[in-house]
Amino acid sequence: MQSSYGANSNYEEEDDPFAPNPFRAQQPAPPQQLPYTMPQQPQQPYNMPQQQPQQPYMQQQPYMQQQQPYIMQQQPPQQGNVQYLSGTMDQNAAPNNNQTPASSSFWSFAGCLNCIRLDTYQMYFDVDTSDVAGRLKAALLFFHLPDYFRVDTLGDARNVVTSETDTSNQETPILRKGPDLYGPLWIACTLVFTLAVTSNMLLYFDHWKQFTPKHSPSSTSNSTDTSAAAQDFQAMEYDLTHLIHALSVVATFAFGLPTFFWLASICMGMTKVPWVMWICCYGYCLVPYVVITSLLWMPWWSLMQWILLMVATLVSGCFVLRNLANPLLQQDAGKAATFVLAFPVTHFIFMCVLKFSFYS
Repeated sequence: MQSSYGANSNYEEEDDPFAPNPFRAQQPAPPQQLPYTMPQQPQQPYNMPQQQPQQPYMQQQPYMQQQQPYIMQQQPPQQGNVQYLSGTMDQNAAPNNNQTPASSSFWSFAGCLNCIRLDTYQMYFDVDTSDVAGRLKAALLFFHLPDYFRVDTLGDARNVVTSETDTSNQETPILRKGPDLYGPLWIACTLVFTLAVTSNMLLYFDHWKQFTPKHSPSSTSNSTDTSAAAQDFQAMEYDLTHLIHALSVVATFAFGLPTFFWLASICMGMTKVPWVMWICCYGYCLVPYVVITSLLWMPWWSLMQWILLMVATLVSGCFVLRNLANPLLQQDAGKAATFVLAFPVTHFIFMCVLKFSFYS
Protein backbone atom coordinates (compact mmCIF):
# COMPACT_ATOMS: atom_id res chain seq x y z
CA MET A 1 0.00 0.00 0.00
CA GLN A 2 1.35 3.26 -1.09
CA SER A 3 1.20 6.37 0.87
CA SER A 4 -1.22 9.09 -0.03
CA TYR A 5 1.61 11.55 -0.22
CA GLY A 6 2.75 10.06 -3.46
CA ALA A 7 5.71 8.23 -4.61
CA ASN A 8 7.98 11.24 -4.52
CA SER A 9 7.66 11.62 -0.77
CA ASN A 10 10.94 11.58 1.06
CA TYR A 11 9.38 9.99 4.03
CA GLU A 12 9.81 6.33 4.29
CA GLU A 13 7.21 4.48 6.19
CA GLU A 14 9.41 1.61 7.05
CA ASP A 15 11.92 3.83 8.82
CA ASP A 16 9.43 5.38 11.33
CA PRO A 17 6.44 3.39 12.44
CA PHE A 18 4.72 6.55 13.75
CA ALA A 19 4.17 8.91 10.94
CA PRO A 20 3.86 12.58 11.77
CA ASN A 21 0.44 14.15 11.62
CA PRO A 22 0.49 16.87 9.05
CA PHE A 23 -2.57 18.53 10.49
CA ARG A 24 -1.07 18.96 14.06
CA ALA A 25 0.24 22.45 14.80
CA GLN A 26 3.86 22.52 15.46
CA GLN A 27 4.79 23.57 19.02
CA PRO A 28 7.37 26.32 19.44
CA ALA A 29 10.76 25.31 20.57
CA PRO A 30 11.39 25.72 24.29
CA PRO A 31 13.55 28.71 25.21
CA GLN A 32 17.15 28.05 25.64
CA GLN A 33 18.03 27.88 29.34
CA LEU A 34 21.23 29.54 30.49
CA PRO A 35 23.37 27.81 33.05
CA TYR A 36 22.84 29.07 36.69
CA THR A 37 25.86 30.65 38.31
CA MET A 38 25.83 31.06 42.14
CA PRO A 39 27.04 34.50 43.31
CA GLN A 40 30.28 34.23 45.10
CA GLN A 41 30.47 35.75 48.63
CA PRO A 42 33.76 36.88 50.15
CA GLN A 43 34.84 34.35 52.68
CA GLN A 44 36.00 35.69 56.07
CA PRO A 45 38.67 33.91 57.99
CA TYR A 46 37.33 31.77 60.80
CA ASN A 47 38.39 32.98 64.22
CA MET A 48 38.27 30.31 66.81
CA PRO A 49 37.01 31.68 70.18
CA GLN A 50 39.59 31.72 72.87
CA GLN A 51 38.95 29.33 75.65
CA GLN A 52 39.07 30.66 79.20
CA PRO A 53 41.53 29.05 81.53
CA GLN A 54 39.94 26.35 83.50
CA GLN A 55 39.39 27.07 87.16
CA PRO A 56 40.56 24.67 89.78
CA TYR A 57 38.26 21.87 90.66
CA MET A 58 37.58 23.28 94.10
CA GLN A 59 36.33 26.57 92.63
CA GLN A 60 34.15 24.85 90.07
CA GLN A 61 32.28 22.96 92.75
CA PRO A 62 30.16 25.41 94.81
CA TYR A 63 29.83 23.02 97.69
CA MET A 64 33.57 22.82 98.17
CA GLN A 65 35.08 25.45 100.46
CA GLN A 66 38.67 26.42 100.29
CA GLN A 67 40.40 25.65 103.48
CA GLN A 68 42.46 28.44 104.99
CA PRO A 69 45.58 27.68 106.93
CA TYR A 70 45.21 27.98 110.66
CA ILE A 71 47.31 30.80 112.11
CA MET A 72 48.20 30.51 115.74
CA GLN A 73 47.85 33.86 117.46
CA GLN A 74 50.28 34.93 120.08
CA GLN A 75 48.70 34.70 123.49
CA PRO A 76 49.00 37.71 125.80
CA PRO A 77 50.57 37.17 129.19
CA GLN A 78 48.23 35.84 131.81
CA GLN A 79 47.28 38.19 134.58
CA GLY A 80 46.17 36.52 137.76
CA ASN A 81 43.62 33.79 137.19
CA VAL A 82 42.43 35.18 133.84
CA GLN A 83 43.09 32.87 130.88
CA TYR A 84 42.91 34.00 127.27
CA LEU A 85 41.80 31.78 124.41
CA SER A 86 43.03 32.31 120.86
CA GLY A 87 42.13 30.80 117.53
CA THR A 88 39.62 31.12 114.74
CA MET A 89 36.09 31.55 115.95
CA ASP A 90 33.22 29.99 114.10
CA GLN A 91 31.28 32.79 112.46
CA ASN A 92 28.08 30.80 112.46
CA ALA A 93 28.26 30.24 116.19
CA ALA A 94 29.20 33.86 117.00
CA PRO A 95 26.37 36.01 118.32
CA ASN A 96 25.09 38.79 116.09
CA ASN A 97 25.91 42.13 117.68
CA ASN A 98 23.69 44.05 115.28
CA GLN A 99 20.49 42.39 116.33
CA THR A 100 17.56 44.68 116.88
CA PRO A 101 16.39 44.92 120.49
CA ALA A 102 13.48 42.76 121.36
CA SER A 103 11.88 45.50 123.40
CA SER A 104 11.94 49.21 122.60
CA SER A 105 11.20 50.15 126.20
CA PHE A 106 14.78 49.46 127.20
CA TRP A 107 16.13 51.81 124.53
CA SER A 108 13.65 54.51 125.45
CA PHE A 109 14.81 54.20 129.05
CA ALA A 110 18.43 54.35 127.89
CA GLY A 111 17.63 57.52 125.93
CA CYS A 112 16.27 59.11 129.08
CA LEU A 113 19.56 58.39 130.81
CA ASN A 114 21.36 60.74 128.41
CA CYS A 115 20.25 63.68 130.55
CA ILE A 116 22.63 62.59 133.33
CA ARG A 117 25.64 62.10 131.06
CA LEU A 118 28.21 64.89 130.94
CA ASP A 119 29.01 64.48 127.25
CA THR A 120 25.41 65.40 126.44
CA TYR A 121 26.00 68.96 127.70
CA GLN A 122 29.52 69.34 126.32
CA MET A 123 28.38 71.13 123.17
CA TYR A 124 26.60 73.80 125.24
CA PHE A 125 29.86 74.90 126.88
CA ASP A 126 31.67 75.57 123.61
CA VAL A 127 31.79 79.37 124.00
CA ASP A 128 34.61 81.83 124.50
CA THR A 129 34.92 85.20 126.25
CA SER A 130 33.72 87.24 123.29
CA ASP A 131 30.56 85.14 122.98
CA VAL A 132 29.63 85.54 126.64
CA ALA A 133 30.48 89.26 126.62
CA GLY A 134 28.22 89.85 123.62
CA ARG A 135 25.35 88.02 125.27
CA LEU A 136 25.77 89.93 128.53
CA LYS A 137 25.68 93.18 126.56
CA ALA A 138 22.53 92.12 124.73
CA ALA A 139 20.81 91.17 128.01
CA LEU A 140 21.48 94.62 129.50
CA LEU A 141 21.23 97.03 126.56
CA PHE A 142 18.89 95.34 124.08
CA PHE A 143 16.42 93.71 126.45
CA HIS A 144 13.50 95.68 124.95
CA LEU A 145 14.02 94.48 121.36
CA PRO A 146 11.79 91.54 120.40
CA ASP A 147 13.69 88.33 119.67
CA TYR A 148 17.02 90.17 119.53
CA PHE A 149 18.77 87.95 122.03
CA ARG A 150 17.22 84.69 120.83
CA VAL A 151 17.64 85.25 117.07
CA ASP A 152 20.34 87.87 116.49
CA THR A 153 22.63 87.09 119.43
CA LEU A 154 22.24 83.36 119.97
CA GLY A 155 21.10 82.33 116.52
CA ASP A 156 21.93 78.84 115.35
CA ALA A 157 25.26 77.19 114.57
CA ARG A 158 23.92 76.25 111.12
CA ASN A 159 23.05 79.82 110.11
CA VAL A 160 25.72 81.79 108.28
CA VAL A 161 25.42 85.57 108.48
CA THR A 162 27.39 88.11 106.46
CA SER A 163 29.56 90.41 108.53
CA GLU A 164 28.52 94.08 108.34
CA THR A 165 32.05 95.33 109.06
CA ASP A 166 33.58 93.52 106.11
CA THR A 167 34.25 95.99 103.28
CA SER A 168 35.64 93.46 100.83
CA ASN A 169 33.67 91.75 98.12
CA GLN A 170 33.96 88.39 99.83
CA GLU A 171 31.47 87.34 102.43
CA THR A 172 32.80 86.69 105.91
CA PRO A 173 30.74 83.94 107.58
CA ILE A 174 29.91 84.35 111.26
CA LEU A 175 28.79 81.17 112.96
CA ARG A 176 26.53 81.84 115.91
CA LYS A 177 26.83 78.99 118.36
CA GLY A 178 23.28 78.89 119.63
CA PRO A 179 22.21 78.76 123.29
CA ASP A 180 24.78 77.86 125.91
CA LEU A 181 24.83 76.72 129.52
CA TYR A 182 28.15 78.23 130.55
CA GLY A 183 26.77 81.76 130.80
CA PRO A 184 23.69 80.87 132.88
CA LEU A 185 25.75 78.73 135.26
CA TRP A 186 28.39 81.43 135.71
CA ILE A 187 25.80 84.20 136.18
CA ALA A 188 23.82 82.15 138.71
CA CYS A 189 26.94 81.44 140.79
CA THR A 190 27.88 85.12 140.67
CA LEU A 191 24.44 86.15 141.89
CA VAL A 192 24.61 83.63 144.75
CA PHE A 193 27.94 85.06 145.86
CA THR A 194 26.71 88.65 145.51
CA LEU A 195 23.58 88.00 147.55
CA ALA A 196 25.52 86.30 150.33
CA VAL A 197 28.18 89.01 150.55
CA THR A 198 25.96 92.08 150.25
CA SER A 199 23.38 90.77 152.71
CA ASN A 200 26.08 90.18 155.32
CA MET A 201 27.61 93.59 154.66
CA LEU A 202 24.21 95.21 155.11
CA LEU A 203 23.80 93.28 158.36
CA TYR A 204 27.16 94.61 159.50
CA PHE A 205 26.23 98.22 158.78
CA ASP A 206 22.88 97.82 160.55
CA HIS A 207 24.66 96.48 163.61
CA TRP A 208 27.16 99.33 163.44
CA LYS A 209 24.38 101.94 163.29
CA GLN A 210 22.74 100.41 166.33
CA PHE A 211 26.03 100.39 168.24
CA THR A 212 27.11 103.98 167.46
CA PRO A 213 24.37 106.06 169.18
CA LYS A 214 24.15 103.69 172.14
CA HIS A 215 27.88 103.64 172.91
CA SER A 216 29.03 107.04 171.70
CA PRO A 217 32.06 108.36 173.64
CA SER A 218 31.10 110.91 176.35
CA SER A 219 32.55 112.29 179.50
CA THR A 220 30.25 110.23 181.69
CA SER A 221 31.15 106.87 180.15
CA ASN A 222 33.81 104.81 181.80
CA SER A 223 36.27 102.33 180.39
CA THR A 224 34.22 99.35 181.53
CA ASP A 225 31.20 100.28 179.40
CA THR A 226 33.39 100.99 176.38
CA SER A 227 35.11 97.62 176.56
CA ALA A 228 31.76 95.83 176.93
CA ALA A 229 30.37 97.65 173.89
CA ALA A 230 33.45 96.76 171.86
CA GLN A 231 33.01 93.12 172.77
CA ASP A 232 29.36 93.26 171.69
CA PHE A 233 30.34 94.81 168.35
CA GLN A 234 33.04 92.21 167.73
CA ALA A 235 30.66 89.42 168.70
CA MET A 236 28.63 90.05 165.53
CA GLU A 237 29.10 87.05 163.23
CA TYR A 238 28.35 86.67 159.55
CA ASP A 239 25.26 84.67 158.72
CA LEU A 240 26.52 81.81 156.56
CA THR A 241 23.01 80.54 156.06
CA HIS A 242 22.55 83.38 153.57
CA LEU A 243 24.85 81.51 151.19
CA ILE A 244 22.79 78.32 151.31
CA HIS A 245 19.56 80.27 151.12
CA ALA A 246 20.79 82.26 148.13
CA LEU A 247 21.87 79.07 146.37
CA SER A 248 18.47 77.48 146.76
CA VAL A 249 16.57 80.59 145.66
CA VAL A 250 18.71 81.33 142.60
CA ALA A 251 18.90 77.69 141.49
CA THR A 252 15.12 77.37 141.69
CA PHE A 253 14.55 80.52 139.65
CA ALA A 254 17.32 79.99 137.08
CA PHE A 255 16.98 76.24 136.47
CA GLY A 256 13.88 74.87 138.19
CA LEU A 257 11.36 77.43 136.93
CA PRO A 258 12.35 77.28 133.22
CA THR A 259 12.38 73.49 133.38
CA PHE A 260 8.84 73.57 134.73
CA PHE A 261 7.77 75.96 131.96
CA TRP A 262 9.40 73.72 129.36
CA LEU A 263 7.57 70.63 130.62
CA ALA A 264 4.30 72.55 130.66
CA SER A 265 4.83 73.72 127.07
CA ILE A 266 5.56 70.13 125.98
CA CYS A 267 2.34 68.93 127.59
CA MET A 268 0.44 71.69 125.78
CA GLY A 269 1.90 70.73 122.42
CA MET A 270 4.29 73.67 122.02
CA THR A 271 7.64 72.05 121.30
CA LYS A 272 9.49 74.66 119.23
CA VAL A 273 11.32 76.19 122.21
CA PRO A 274 13.90 73.66 123.47
CA TRP A 275 14.92 73.22 127.08
CA VAL A 276 18.34 74.78 126.51
CA MET A 277 16.74 77.97 125.18
CA TRP A 278 14.59 78.25 128.30
CA ILE A 279 17.62 77.82 130.57
CA CYS A 280 19.71 80.24 128.52
CA CYS A 281 17.11 83.03 128.58
CA TYR A 282 16.42 82.66 132.30
CA GLY A 283 20.13 82.48 133.04
CA TYR A 284 20.99 85.69 131.22
CA CYS A 285 17.97 87.50 132.67
CA LEU A 286 19.78 87.42 136.03
CA VAL A 287 22.38 89.92 134.79
CA PRO A 288 20.36 92.98 135.96
CA TYR A 289 20.03 91.41 139.41
CA VAL A 290 23.80 90.95 139.63
CA VAL A 291 24.32 94.64 138.87
CA ILE A 292 21.64 95.87 141.27
CA THR A 293 22.46 93.59 144.21
CA SER A 294 26.07 94.71 144.10
CA LEU A 295 24.79 98.16 145.12
CA LEU A 296 22.45 97.04 147.90
CA TRP A 297 25.23 96.63 150.47
CA MET A 298 25.18 100.38 151.02
CA PRO A 299 22.98 101.65 153.86
CA TRP A 300 20.19 102.76 151.54
CA TRP A 301 16.76 103.60 152.67
CA SER A 302 14.27 100.80 152.38
CA LEU A 303 12.42 102.69 149.65
CA MET A 304 15.61 102.96 147.62
CA GLN A 305 16.13 99.22 147.87
CA TRP A 306 12.63 98.63 146.56
CA ILE A 307 13.22 100.98 143.63
CA LEU A 308 16.49 99.30 142.64
CA LEU A 309 14.99 95.83 142.86
CA MET A 310 11.97 96.91 140.81
CA VAL A 311 14.25 98.28 138.08
CA ALA A 312 16.13 94.99 137.92
CA THR A 313 12.86 93.05 137.84
CA LEU A 314 11.48 95.24 135.05
CA VAL A 315 14.56 94.78 132.86
CA SER A 316 14.75 91.05 133.54
CA GLY A 317 11.05 90.41 132.98
CA CYS A 318 10.99 92.42 129.77
CA PHE A 319 14.00 90.45 128.52
CA VAL A 320 12.27 87.10 129.09
CA LEU A 321 8.96 88.29 127.70
CA ARG A 322 10.51 89.71 124.52
CA ASN A 323 12.45 86.57 123.70
CA LEU A 324 10.12 83.73 124.71
CA ALA A 325 6.61 85.06 124.18
CA ASN A 326 6.80 85.36 120.39
CA PRO A 327 7.72 81.72 119.59
CA LEU A 328 5.05 80.51 122.00
CA LEU A 329 2.36 82.76 120.54
CA GLN A 330 3.17 81.59 117.03
CA GLN A 331 2.36 78.01 118.00
CA ASP A 332 -0.84 78.51 119.99
CA ALA A 333 -1.93 81.99 121.03
CA GLY A 334 -4.58 80.72 123.44
CA LYS A 335 -2.30 78.43 125.40
CA ALA A 336 0.67 80.80 125.24
CA ALA A 337 -1.30 83.49 127.07
CA THR A 338 -0.80 81.51 130.27
CA PHE A 339 2.96 81.75 129.93
CA VAL A 340 2.82 85.44 129.03
CA LEU A 341 1.00 86.12 132.29
CA ALA A 342 3.22 83.80 134.31
CA PHE A 343 6.48 85.54 133.32
CA PRO A 344 5.90 88.86 135.16
CA VAL A 345 4.20 87.14 138.09
CA THR A 346 7.15 84.86 138.76
CA HIS A 347 9.58 87.78 138.46
CA PHE A 348 7.59 89.78 140.99
CA ILE A 349 7.64 86.84 143.41
CA PHE A 350 11.39 86.50 142.93
CA MET A 351 11.88 90.19 143.71
CA CYS A 352 9.87 89.89 146.93
CA VAL A 353 11.86 86.84 148.02
CA LEU A 354 15.12 88.73 147.53
CA LYS A 355 13.91 91.77 149.45
CA PHE A 356 12.45 90.01 152.46
CA SER A 357 15.06 87.24 152.69
CA PHE A 358 18.28 89.21 152.26
CA TYR A 359 17.62 92.98 152.52
CA SER A 360 14.83 93.35 155.07
